[in-house]
Amino acid sequence: MKKILIIEDDSRISTRLTDLAHHVNPNVAIYHATGSVGVDDILSFHQIDAFFIDIQLEDCNGLELAKEIRKHKIYQFTPMVFITAVPTRELEAFKQVHSYDYILKPFSESQVIKVFQEILIDFFEESGEEESIKLEYKNYNMSVLTKDILFIEIINRRIHIVTKHETIEYNIMPLKKFQEKLPNYFLRIHQSIVINMHYVSSFSLTSFNVNMEGYDLPLSIGRSYKSIVKGAFNERY
Repeated sequence: MKKILIIEDDSRISTRLTDLAHHVNPNVAIYHATGSVGVDDILSFHQIDAFFIDIQLEDCNGLELAKEIRKHKIYQFTPMVFITAVPTRELEAFKQVHSYDYILKPFSESQVIKVFQEILIDFFEESGEEESIKLEYKNYNMSVLTKDILFIEIINRRIHIVTKHETIEYNIMPLKKFQEKLPNYFLRIHQSIVINMHYVSSFSLTSFNVNMEGYDLPLSIGRSYKSIVKGAFNERY
C-alpha cells in the first residue's frame, strides 16, 4: 500500500485533503503532521511515497522542512506537492526542492482532485516497481526509467541519454562508470555508445551498425566490440 504524508497545521484543510485523497484512491494510507516534530516521528516508522506540504506552518517554514526531507537519500526524488496561499511562493518551491506541483488556497475541489489524480493514480501506477536511474545535477535531481532509454552516447566527453521521449544531456563522466548504473540488458557496442538491447530492430556485423526502434539513424558498432556484440546477439536472438 502506498503511503502519503500531509503536513498541514489547519485541521479543517487536512481533513478535507484526506477526504479528497481517499475519494481519488481509497487504497492509500494517509499520515498527518502539523509541523517538523510530527514529521520526524512519522518518517522514523514509515517510508512515504508522496508529500503534501503547507508552505506556511506555525512552527517552521514548509520550504525549509522540504529541504530537510530531501536530505534523506530515499526522498531525493519523492513527489512533493506544496499547499500555499501566496501565489509567488510556488515558483520558489519548484526551484529549491524540485516540487511536483502546488495547491493554491483557497482551493477548489476540482483543482485538488486533478493533483491527487496525477499523484495517487497516474504517478503511482507508472512508477510501480520499474527500474530507474537517478541523475544528480547541481541544482536539482531527476529520475529516468531505464525501460525508456534507447541508448547512451558520449559526445564531447559528456553523457547524452536518448529516450523514447527526449535527449538528456548529462554530466561529463566515463561511459563505463555510467553503464554501471544500468541493468544487464544494456550493451556497449562502441567506445562511445551503450544500447538498450530491447529496442534493437536489426543489426549487421558486416556493415558494423545497429538499428534501433524509434530512432532513424543507425548506430555504429566498434570493430573491437564486434565479437562482444556477436556473442550477445547470438545468445539473445
